[in-house]
Amino acid sequence: MARSLAPAVSTLRQMGVGPFERLFQTADGWVCVVALTDTERTTLLRTLGATRFDDENEQAEAIASAVVDRKSAEVVADLVSAGLAAAEPVGRNVHAFMNDLEQRRLNRVAEVAHPLKGNVRELYALVRISDAELVPHRLAPELGENTDDVLSMVGYTAAEVAELRARKAVR
Repeated sequence: MARSLAPAVSTLRQMGVGPFERLFQTADGWVCVVALTDTERTTLLRTLGATRFDDENEQAEAIASAVVDRKSAEVVADLVSAGLAAAEPVGRNVHAFMNDLEQRRLNRVAEVAHPLKGNVRELYALVRISDAELVPHRLAPELGENTDDVLSMVGYTAAEVAELRARKAVR
């Protein structure tokens, strides 16, 4: 019997950390499953009608085969009904995220004045550490805005930077 390359390719694509904590492709999108305990894993496999394997690649392939022809919402509904953690990833929601008042309140998104573009929103503090002070947000530099400073910090002279500019190696 020929083995599928799907698990190896999926591993290279960083679809998760193992067969029970990862993304699986469905007929119309993707599902994310997390089953940490042996009980959760047994429930997951039973709910999907998948066989249990000791080999992680075989296990991932068995779960992938059980969901590949099903709709994401159906798979998630079945798994959540069984008490498992599962979700359908939301794709390309940057606009919604950047305009979400709660994300702005939590400082995950900052709104700052740009000299040419007016007010702009940028990612700010997605990850925070308890009791750590937030550094005030500042605009990302324009392309080439800090080239001279950065190159001088690593030892380039003004003449060397000018030569790099002349050769169009930097902006």
